[in-house]
Amino acid sequence: MGMYAMTRIIGRPMAARHEGTIVNVSSLMGKVAAPTMASYSATKFGIVGFTQALRGELARENIRVIALLPSLTDTDMARGLQLFRWVLPMTPQQVAKVLVAKLEKNSSEILVGWQSHLAVWCQRFFPSLLEKVLRIAAPLSRNKSFGEINNKQQVTGNKKRFWRIVWDFGFFRSSRQTKV
Repeated sequence: MGMYAMTRIIGRPMAARHEGTIVNVSSLMGKVAAPTMASYSATKFGIVGFTQALRGELARENIRVIALLPSLTDTDMARGLQLFRWVLPMTPQQVAKVLVAKLEKNSSEILVGWQSHLAVWCQRFFPSLLEKVLRIAAPLSRNKSFGEINNKQQVTGNKKRFWRIVWDFGFFRSSRQTKV
């Protein structure tokens, strides 16, 4: 709702001037979903869809609407994750630099980082291979169903308990450590 509300607030003056650019920050996960990241991926896919629809609605007002799709970015949130150890995180400064450079081009989506380009390319041409790679990189615990994992993740208030639950379900274990 925050993105929708903010877009309405800034979009109206842009429409009155018949010019502007809106950049919605999504993620590579808005194009390529990964195991253990269903909720996150769903929200990022939603941002991409919202951006595509808005682009069509605001085109007649000469307003560009762009989706920014960075891969793993070195933020406080990402530092605690060890799900995708093979992905090299980008700094926020690197993401910003790519955004500024690509704004000059007439792109509707801006992929940030070679890993993003590779993942989207694999998704298009070799989706089964990409799914296997993602499963190896971020395996779900095989002794718990998604529903059980999801219910346990909703525990709030106690960070230590939350991370203990996450650890118990095997989110941070390598594929060799996860029970089959």
